[in-house]
Amino acid sequence: AGNVSSETIRKYFEEHWVKKGEKD
Repeated sequence: AGNVSSETIRKYFEEHWVKKGEKD
């Protein structure tokens, strides 16, 4: 568990972070 590269995490964040409404 925890074998994801930085790119995957960044993509996940960009897809689940901006969608939360943090991009005000």
